[in-house]
Amino acid sequence: FSFVPGPITVSCDAIPSVGTPSVTDNCALTVSIVYNGETRTDGSCPNNYFLTRKWTATDNCGNSTTSTQLITVQDFTSPAFSFVPADVTASCEALPAVGTPVASDNCTPNVLITYLGESTPGSGGGCPGNYGIVRTWSATDECGNSTTATQTITVQDITPPVVLTVPADAVVSCSDIPAVDTPTASDNCDATPTITYNGDTRINGACSNSYTLMRHWTITDDCGNFSTAVQTLTVEDITAPVFTLVPGASTVSCDSIPAVDTPEATDNCAASVNITYNGAIRQDG
Repeated sequence: FSFVPGPITVSCDAIPSVGTPSVTDNCALTVSIVYNGETRTDGSCPNNYFLTRKWTATDNCGNSTTSTQLITVQDFTSPAFSFVPADVTASCEALPAVGTPVASDNCTPNVLITYLGESTPGSGGGCPGNYGIVRTWSATDECGNSTTATQTITVQDITPPVVLTVPADAVVSCSDIPAVDTPTASDNCDATPTITYNGDTRINGACSNSYTLMRHWTITDDCGNFSTAVQTLTVEDITAPVFTLVPGASTVSCDSIPAVDTPEATDNCAASVNITYNGAIRQDG
């Protein structure tokens, strides 16, 4: 043999075609060269192995010789991801389900894809409802070559709390204004949003004891999103004063009629009641 394809190390997806050796003979001008095929010797994994290719050269008198080529086949290329769930921004109550990436390999037809879980590397915005999630997958071929891919989910709390109940609006007497009650609320991220009473606003009506009272609350989650609630109380003074003392009936002589006395009265709303003397009516006997 004057030429035989030399030993070579190749990737499992780049095995060369069978070469053509050259031979010379001291007597024969033409020599028959027969390719005897190749034998495989397995290596450390399915795509690491050795191929031995063999040729036989025979002259026209039957003299023959053999030669071989050793091809070392190795899988040293990691799988490549062809699809990974895209990075997204999501609300804390609407996180996407774990997706399924796709990967391929130059040697392994069925790549093993493993979900490695997720991590939360730090806050995404300074409050409990804003943070980041990184999901990681690995793709491994039959020879242990592997690569990883990640998906980043930016979690944001941008939804204000939902007010569930508010103390009912009502028409009340000025002496029967109810105590301040508390609304109820829920939030998509914060299990216990903060409910703050901001006081009331008074809008005067036709008289000092008839007015509108508006009570205000703010409901805030732990990322600063907030909603408001208002209760409107229509306050009315519809109850007349009550006399608590009136000079009693008496029988007197015509020359000893008593001076006009002053009754006493109270009111459910007014701290002081205006008592007016409307004069006397004489009824002859």
